[in-house]
Amino acid sequence: MKLFMSQRELKDLQKIPGKRRRAIVGGMLGWGVPVFILTTVTRWHSTYGWHLPPNRDVYRALIDLPIWLVAGCLFGMCMWKLGNASFDSEN
Repeated sequence: MKLFMSQRELKDLQKIPGKRRRAIVGGMLGWGVPVFILTTVTRWHSTYGWHLPPNRDVYRALIDLPIWLVAGCLFGMCMWKLGNASFDSEN
């Protein structure tokens, strides 16, 4: 068992909370939720105008929400990898 970590191991360990935050805040909340809202409102408006949609479309939106959240999380992780790769190449 090693008593001390190398600089590289310490740097990698410090990146973990930033990656998780980027995936959740930047991806899910910053991209997934707005895209979900935009696509849902656009689809409902083009179909029903400004009237309330029937229950089946509301249920479909409840199914679409986790899909967009997962897509947002993947987007956030991809942005983390791209940003981190460009930062590592500069240093």
